[in-house]
Amino acid sequence: MQILEPLIQWYTYLYQLPSLVLWPALLLLPAIWLYRWLTAPVVQTHFPHLFDRKSETFNKDRCKTFPPAYPNGWFLVASKGELKNGKIKSVTAFGQHIVIFLGEDGQPGVLDAHCPHQGAHLGGGKVVDGCIQCPFHSWEFGCDGKVKKIPYHTGSVLPDYKTRSWPVQVIGHDLIFVWHHVDKEPPSWKLEEKPLWNAPGSSMYYWGNTTSYFDMHVLEMAENSPDFYHFSTLHKNLPGFSMWNFLSLRFTEFNMYFDAKDHHIHYFDNYAALYLFDLIPLPTGRYFAHLTFEGPGVVCFNLSTVFGTIQLYKNVLPIGHFQTYCEDRIYADNTVPRWFCKLYSIFASSALEQDRPVWESKIFREPPLLVKGDGPWPAHRKWWNQFYSENSKKFREGIDW
Repeated sequence: MQILEPLIQWYTYLYQLPSLVLWPALLLLPAIWLYRWLTAPVVQTHFPHLFDRKSETFNKDRCKTFPPAYPNGWFLVASKGELKNGKIKSVTAFGQHIVIFLGEDGQPGVLDAHCPHQGAHLGGGKVVDGCIQCPFHSWEFGCDGKVKKIPYHTGSVLPDYKTRSWPVQVIGHDLIFVWHHVDKEPPSWKLEEKPLWNAPGSSMYYWGNTTSYFDMHVLEMAENSPDFYHFSTLHKNLPGFSMWNFLSLRFTEFNMYFDAKDHHIHYFDNYAALYLFDLIPLPTGRYFAHLTFEGPGVVCFNLSTVFGTIQLYKNVLPIGHFQTYCEDRIYADNTVPRWFCKLYSIFASSALEQDRPVWESKIFREPPLLVKGDGPWPAHRKWWNQFYSENSKKFREGIDW
């Protein structure tokens, strides 16, 4: 019996060992999952629900009232990271098709998507020695749109053998913006550079991005800012955190002003506070956001938090009439935890979803019926109208629904 007792004890220990390991693992795994969920960057895409799609009659009626679909300005179309190793990105923007690629010097080229030779889509080709090669007859085009090589052509390539090249500006060493102007005029301003992004020794890091598609006019996103009162109604409940019904958000102060020198820029200052049961202000729940609009397609949110500054770089791109693509890129001070950026991204993207049903079903009122307290709508719309030229209207009048 004395010989069997150690064996019994050892067997009992081995029998209990799985439970000794299993229970801590069951407790630890959810904690690890929660940590990874809070800290990992994500890309979210929200597609319109089927019931949100409008009939042709509704869009035709909206088209009669809204401003032209494609304002003049800079718009984000790609990032350099998407174009590494000779990749080509095909994009639909402003009702047109374009292709983006990197030249031999690493700088981007943006061209009309269809080859001027026989109309093949260049997006199906490849990049050869910094040129985009047509998949149909292997014509090669440089970043300037000029034909560099025709493999079966024995004579010289004429200088007017070319396709349209779009003006480009790169921001933050990575983001590729294209200049759109209905009359194909050159850029009338440059976007502000972001020296803190991706620079050696930068005090800010890139967290991630979210993307959304909306059946709405590109103007709607911009008109959200001067509409101060809607923040306290549509966004009163904390976006993205419906289980936290005891918390509410109040926007306590609002200012809008314009840049005296650069007329394409204007600013908004928003002050908000977090309330408990819509009665008690939380001492750590006060936020200040400074918004900078650079034309119709770019807005930078500088949000001051208890951890440091978060920059949300919002870009909108009109794809077609009442088809708008939105991309939010989040940068933060090194002092800001990644889990906080995660929560902020949920808040920001969920706030857009609160707006979606309104944006996708509303019409345009000009002039709107305003009362005291509605905000500086007239000044904002006057600012927005500068991004249209006389020929902008033809894109509305020439629609065949």
